[in-house]
Formats: sequence, structure tokens, C-alpha cells
Amino acid sequence: MLKPAGDSVMRTEDTAHRAGIERPRRAHIWMRADDDFYVEPHWCDERLFEVEDFDRRRLLLDPCCGSGRITSAARAAGYTVEASDLVDRGLFAMDRAQDFLKRTRVPTGCSIVCNPPFDLVEEFALKGTKSTNP
Repeated sequence: MLKPAGDSVMRTEDTAHRAGIERPRRAHIWMRADDDFYVEPHWCDERLFEVEDFDRRRLLLDPCCGSGRITSAARAAGYTVEASDLVDRGLFAMDRAQDFLKRTRVPTGCSIVCNPPFDLVEEFALKGTKSTNP
């Protein structure tokens, strides 16, 4: 059974097995999406800004804005947000297409809130920590 996910197509474990794709027994049941593009439900982003209080005087960066869910929820909660992503998918008006890990200047003291690619979580955390501490 094929299930669409944005511009990519993911296969269930059964389909992958029939196609001759071997996967570890405890592997995730979906094939990886291009650029690790996964979209969380709207309620996750809305709830985040209901329970977490980031400093509204500081810029909030979403360097993995994807379809804009975190950015939209943050703006609705009163934050000033700079939204960027490696790929502009045309799903909403982001500020720029940019690779956060290659960015040379990140505003000091900003808050970074994002859903980074799974394989790059540590790199994003290190870049964000080094970039935003005064």
C-alpha cells in the first residue's frame, strides 16, 4: 500500500519487503522521506507555545520551517519569527531558503525552535548553542 506524504511517497513495511528491501526488525515502518521532511500535527505546535514561554523580546528562529507549522503557531502566539529551510517547498511564505548548518551569522540571544532532520539533530543543537550564546 502506498501512502502519499507531501511530494514524496512512503511504503509500508509489507510493500518494502515485497520489493526486496530488507530492513531491521525494529526499523520504522516507513521509508525515509526526502530531506527528512516530516510534518507534525498542528496541535503539537500550538500546544508548544501554550506551555513554553520563550522571551518575546528576542527573535525566534525556525531554520527548518518546512510547511510553516511551528512558524505559524509562534506568530499566532505573538512571537517575531524568522523562517528558513534548506528547501522552499512553496507551502507558505518563508523568509529564505538557507542551510542553517552553513549559515555564518545567527543573531545572538535568539531562540531557536525547529523540527530538524532526524540525522542532523546533534549538529543543529551544537550550531544553535554556539550561535545564540552571548
